[in-house]
Amino acid sequence: MHIVLKIAVKPQVKKYITYKHNTSPFVLTKNNKYGMFLRKCIVRLNDHKKESTVKLDSIVYSEELCIRISEDMWRRIGNYIHPQNQIDFNSFVEMDLQDEFFKHCDNAIYNKIQIKRSIYDFLDKYDITEDELPFKTMEKQYYREKKKINRPNIIFTTNFY
Repeated sequence: MHIVLKIAVKPQVKKYITYKHNTSPFVLTKNNKYGMFLRKCIVRLNDHKKESTVKLDSIVYSEELCIRISEDMWRRIGNYIHPQNQIDFNSFVEMDLQDEFFKHCDNAIYNKIQIKRSIYDFLDKYDITEDELPFKTMEKQYYREKKKINRPNIIFTTNFY
C-alpha cells in the first residue's frame, strides 16, 4: 500500500520536475536529489511536534505536487512536511532550474543564437508561461549572473607579524 502526500509548489517548479521525473505521483526514492531532499523533510507529528500555523501563500504556491511514499516509510518517518520545508524545496528546485537556464543561454550565445531566442526556447522547453516567469525577469537574471561572474576578483591580504 502507498500513501500520497501533497506539497505546495510554484508552477514553474512543478513543470520543471515533471519534465525531469514522473510526477503522477512523484515517488520518493534515494535515486534522485529531489526525492532525497523530501525524504529528509518528512516528520511524524506528536506531542512535541505540532502542525505548523505557518501558511503558504496560495497565489505563489498555486500548484500541488503529489508524493507517493510507502506504508513502511509512513510508519517509520511520518507523513507531515512543514511549510518552511516546502518553501526550501521550491528554492532548491529553482536553483537547479536557474543553473540550467544559465547553461542553456551560455550554450546559445556560444552558438551565436540571440539571447532573446534562447530565453524563449528555454521557457518553451519546460512549458513555462510568461505569467509564471516573465521574459524580462529571466533576461535580467541572466545578465546579472554574467556581470557577477565577470567581475574582477578582489584579493584581501592579511599581514601576520
